[in-house]
Amino acid sequence: MLSLIVAMDPKQGIGLNGFLPWRIKEDLQLFKQATVNHKIIMGQTTFMGLPKALPNRHTIVVTTNKEFTLDIENVSVEYDLIDLLKRYEHSDEEVFVCGGSSIYKQSLPYVNRLCISHVKKEYTVDAWFPEFDWNQFEKVKEVEFEEFVYCEYIRKEDVK
Repeated sequence: MLSLIVAMDPKQGIGLNGFLPWRIKEDLQLFKQATVNHKIIMGQTTFMGLPKALPNRHTIVVTTNKEFTLDIENVSVEYDLIDLLKRYEHSDEEVFVCGGSSIYKQSLPYVNRLCISHVKKEYTVDAWFPEFDWNQFEKVKEVEFEEFVYCEYIRKEDVK
């Protein structure tokens, strides 16, 4: 199963200069709780914005740059995102799509679940979550925090 996890501001802003434009401890904790011991998919720019590979996860870095390689434990590189998404689309294993914008846009048709932290304040950003049809998803969870609202959405065809 493919899940997408993202934090976005009210205008769907998600990043600035390759980094999160905010630092919200509770959101980072939710991200860690959700993704630990899972595979996570992210683009090369998103990965390079991390201080180090995230522990206790297998990170799959997606790039179209065939020259790009990594020799880091629990990190692999893939060059075909759609093929990768199709491999996990109906898998019993939950895999998380973690960004950035282009990866999210290409992944949306394949994901079953959205895990979204709706940050309450607007930030200066240069990367946005792509537009998509919210009607394809049903909200199944909502938890209020001081700086954001965490919601989970399931693709309607997957709601039983």
